[in-house]
Amino acid sequence: MSEHRHRGYCEALTEAFNQSSVWRVQGDGTTEGGRSAIERLFIRDTLPTAFFCYNDNSAIGVIAALQSRGFNVPADFSVVGFDDIPFANNITPSLTTIRQPRSQIGEIAMTHLLDFLPTRSIPTETSLLHGDLIVRGSCSAPRMKPLD
Repeated sequence: MSEHRHRGYCEALTEAFNQSSVWRVQGDGTTEGGRSAIERLFIRDTLPTAFFCYNDNSAIGVIAALQSRGFNVPADFSVVGFDDIPFANNITPSLTTIRQPRSQIGEIAMTHLLDFLPTRSIPTETSLLHGDLIVRGSCSAPRMKPLD
């Protein structure tokens, strides 16, 4: 569920940087939303060294916006998506992403559905599944000097 993803992201930012909203930019999950998010971030005085995006489509938009501004991904900024859509490996640079365990998601959803049929009660059980980090070309070690 996307609210769990968002909460985990905010908790990780708070844990790492003692704040969760400084670098968060709302988007709509589209490629154009990723482009727009970058434009809103560039009006700030300082920028992060990496972007973790809500999904791969947003990440593709972020990469496109950075490249159109003349930046090199990953030398200037690293970008990570979420979902591992088929196109993620076909862009330049290929997108580092979190691969969701789609088969497990399907199995659990079917189990919940079959459990729901006889009782007609909505299952209250929540399942937490872990994705796999798929490292590709859009990430590198953080840059050491500020961008001009």
